[in-house]
Amino acid sequence: MRRMTLALCAVIACTPVAARPPSMPEPGAPHYAKLGDFAVGRTGTAVESGRPLNLLIWYPATLVRKAKPARYQWTLRPAPPLVPRSVGYDGIAAVEAPQAKGRFPLILLSHGFGGSPQQMSYLGENLASKGYVVVGIDHADSSYTDAAGFQRAFAQAVQHRAADQQRAMAALLDQPTALARRFGATIDRDRVAVIGYSMGGFGALATVGAGYDPVSLPVKSLPPGTLSAQVEGRAPDPRLKAVVAIAPWGAQAPFRAWSAKGAAALKLPLLFISGDNDDISNHVDGAAWFFDRATASTRWMLVYKSARHNVGGNPVPTEVADNAAYREFFDEPVWRVERLNALNQHFVTAFLDWQVKGNASRAAMFDAPAAGANWPGFPPRSSIGFELQHRPAGQ
Repeated sequence: MRRMTLALCAVIACTPVAARPPSMPEPGAPHYAKLGDFAVGRTGTAVESGRPLNLLIWYPATLVRKAKPARYQWTLRPAPPLVPRSVGYDGIAAVEAPQAKGRFPLILLSHGFGGSPQQMSYLGENLASKGYVVVGIDHADSSYTDAAGFQRAFAQAVQHRAADQQRAMAALLDQPTALARRFGATIDRDRVAVIGYSMGGFGALATVGAGYDPVSLPVKSLPPGTLSAQVEGRAPDPRLKAVVAIAPWGAQAPFRAWSAKGAAALKLPLLFISGDNDDISNHVDGAAWFFDRATASTRWMLVYKSARHNVGGNPVPTEVADNAAYREFFDEPVWRVERLNALNQHFVTAFLDWQVKGNASRAAMFDAPAAGANWPGFPPRSSIGFELQHRPAGQ
């Protein structure tokens, strides 16, 4: 028996980290990072009207014997001179598995510029295992080969992020589509949340009530009227209950899309996640600026010390693991992304369980411990490298 145990340990030790699906947290992860009680199903579909919009949907499923999860594949389109590369991740979701019985909150998951929903499978699959229907929105960002093409593609992302999120929500809840019929008995229509990373966060904050400043640079840079439906004064859908904004773009000068009035219009519970050295969205002049002014929201901000912008996606795919130029799209210079994934899984789960499902026991995960003590839900000596700020509504 001892020989077998040693042999098994040797196999595990030699197994590459990339063999672990990103949705499965590594050993030593905080409590609510672990997978939930449901098997996970996965399906893909297109929104039938308007500009191209594909959805990758993870959902609680019933276990299918011998079901083999399919690998995720997508095309990474980095800035020139790098060329597109096909990359992928292992997963735990079984394609078209039968849906579990019950009604589950809907989570809209919105990726960053040039990303994909597959790049956020660590969160999509993980939340689905805990009783959420997670809709990963493929925002169809345009590819580009030069600076002018980049500017056009970026402008399109600014224009469509929030609208795409709202179209995806409508396709599942409000329209007589095959998709709505399929999930009609599965989704709790009155409990919806949005998670947005980078450009996805830019859209998410507008979707939940923080309309853009009509005289801001992002709005004025587009043709007149382009973002008229997303500016200050737009009331959010009452079914929306919470928002998670991970390294959201657009709060930093000179690209600041919100006025103080617009930020103060956000009334839903808010969880910000930000690296304090974010060199894309800016922490002090970006996320922290918005956090300070969202005074109508009960809000928290999870700050990763010495982290830059790549705090919201999966680890580096094996296909580009040996190429420093491609790794820059995924990697962090100080943090292991696997560790960031586990922290996000823990805090996002606790936040959504509390604010969307109404499970008040999760509030304990947001109570700061006494100096030198372990953070709630963390193994001993492991709750370092981050801080959690809190502001009640009205402050």
